[in-house]
Amino acid sequence: MPVGEADALPEPALELWRKVLPLGLLFAAASFNLTVLQSCKDAILITAAGAETLPFLASFGVLPLSVLFFMFLGALSARVRPSRVFPLAVAPLLAFYALFAAVLYPLAPALHPIPLMEAAMAAVPVPGLHGLFKMAGYWLYSLFFCCAELWGPVVISVLFWGLANDACTVDEAKSTYPLLAIGANVALVAAGAFIRGVNAWLPTAGANALAGRLGCLDAATGLADRQLLSLRVLVGAVLLTSGVMLAAKAYVDASIVQPRRRAEAKAAKAAAKAAAAAAAAAGADAADALAAAPHADKQAEQQPQVKKDKKKKGSFSESMAVLRACPKVRNLAALVIGYGLSHRLFEFCWKSTLRALYPTVEAYQGALADVATATGVTTLAFMFASRVVFRRFGWGVAAAVTPAVMGVAGVVFFAASASLAAAGAPAPAGAVTAAAVAGAVTQVFARSSKYSLFDPSKEMVYIVMDPRERARGKAAIDLLAAQAGKAGASWLTSLLMLAFGSISAAVPVVGAIYVGVIGLWLAATRQLSAQMGATETGAGEAAAAAQGQQQQQQQGQQQQGQQQQQRALQGGGGGEGGGGGSGGAKERAPPAAASAPPAPRPPAPPPPPPASPAPPGDAAASAALSSAAAANGAHALGGSNGNGNGNGGGRTPPPQQQQPQQLPQQPQQPLADAPAAAATSA
Repeated sequence: MPVGEADALPEPALELWRKVLPLGLLFAAASFNLTVLQSCKDAILITAAGAETLPFLASFGVLPLSVLFFMFLGALSARVRPSRVFPLAVAPLLAFYALFAAVLYPLAPALHPIPLMEAAMAAVPVPGLHGLFKMAGYWLYSLFFCCAELWGPVVISVLFWGLANDACTVDEAKSTYPLLAIGANVALVAAGAFIRGVNAWLPTAGANALAGRLGCLDAATGLADRQLLSLRVLVGAVLLTSGVMLAAKAYVDASIVQPRRRAEAKAAKAAAKAAAAAAAAAGADAADALAAAPHADKQAEQQPQVKKDKKKKGSFSESMAVLRACPKVRNLAALVIGYGLSHRLFEFCWKSTLRALYPTVEAYQGALADVATATGVTTLAFMFASRVVFRRFGWGVAAAVTPAVMGVAGVVFFAASASLAAAGAPAPAGAVTAAAVAGAVTQVFARSSKYSLFDPSKEMVYIVMDPRERARGKAAIDLLAAQAGKAGASWLTSLLMLAFGSISAAVPVVGAIYVGVIGLWLAATRQLSAQMGATETGAGEAAAAAQGQQQQQQQGQQQQGQQQQQRALQGGGGGEGGGGGSGGAKERAPPAAASAPPAPRPPAPPPPPPASPAPPGDAAASAALSSAAAANGAHALGGSNGNGNGNGGGRTPPPQQQQPQQLPQQPQQPLADAPAAAATSA
């Protein structure tokens, strides 16, 4: 394979799957728990208090709890290692789920002030406020609803995707994230099947036997309390799956994240040493720079330990500052708010219609399980197409699919719901079923496009941010912006309930607001797409420049090597042709052909003319020069041949030393002219 093709691959396939498998297992476990918890919280609260409690609960319960949990995450990030943030953040949620299933839910009838709630509702004859009183009256169910609602934004959006962003690069994410989402949606299908299986198992004798061992028997009938037994089985499954999730998290930290951080620390150490060497070469004080290199190494190694960050990393004010300063963060927050606002407006209306068809906890859980299974299957189909969408059409199209699908399907649902509201009460059963089915279809396609395209698109934006924007903006967007969108939908729905008296009566106005939010969401997607395109273009230009510089360096090294080889060859040829050249005469006659007879010895030069007597020192110098000239002439006539074997002036070389090629002969200079040639060259 050519080098260019090998360099184009993000990682070897084995290395890529070494990341996909543990991250996929972690994501699947978290998604399984999310589906089970959503089914439990909706079935428990909506069948007891009604769907009109949802807007008030999102405004006055989920949003304040999200802010408190965000502050808790900021405190954890500032005081413990990043590898410990995940389990310490999940532990309080799991502890409350176990406490609710084991202790609080059986005591709920005694702890709920139902008579006081009914008296307050009778005293305030405003139907739009009855949901607020029910939220307070069923406060244990409301608290469980809020804590279960935190699982998605905390565990999946903040903790899991933050871990995935630490383990993967942008190029890896384009291939890895769709595969992760496929595993998560397999878990979604499995969770729906598990919930249906539990509900089908409850009337059996085995359920009664298990209820007796777990203390889930109904005191009046002596049979199993199905709702309590179902809750404990489902929460027990959540706890077991969470153990698998934490084990996968530990493996990812040990085998992927920590080695990558050590490699970054090593690179930082090498950069510090290179800077110190450059400073020394420039004449700076290299001792201080070299002494600072080990400290830079330690700081790079301790960089994940956020203890040294004295600026309260992840604080609310700094996250809001990043939200205001960074255009990418602002547009991404607009996308998240748009999804939360539009989807929550839809869910309020749909769940109100769904409760009319499924009034019991078991029936409601079964309906939600069917929707979850259909969502998982549809998402799997979307996931196989998502890789093509990302690579062929780019980030902008992939991010715009979710609002487009929700806009089309939502218009169909709100049209059916508006016709149902226009029919009046009691509504025909067929119209209620049609509205519920249209809502289920909208929910399936909204969730499928979100899981397969919207969430991976959102996470790719985080990867191209710098570490400060990513650390401080992610929690603010995924936790606060998501809950702000849901709370905004809750406030709007609450106002509309006060104005119209019920959710069903306000459906036409809610539908109009829904369409407007979808339009604003698409506009923010276009702006962020332009910013992502500029970032990818800049990254591509930088990569091309780096590749061009690398190619120039390689070409320079190749040219330097060729020049060295040429110099070596020239030096070797000179040694072979003139290994015994004359030392006095600078110009030597080229060697004659091997087959030519040796040149005759020239006659001796005539004696010099008589000169005036010289001083003693000049006479000695003249004698030395004469003897050196004679010696040089003798050496030129009887020097060594090209192989270093000395041959006399009148001898021919042996046959084995004859060269196959004859060099062109040049006229030899008479020996009498040698001193003049030497003087000329000198």
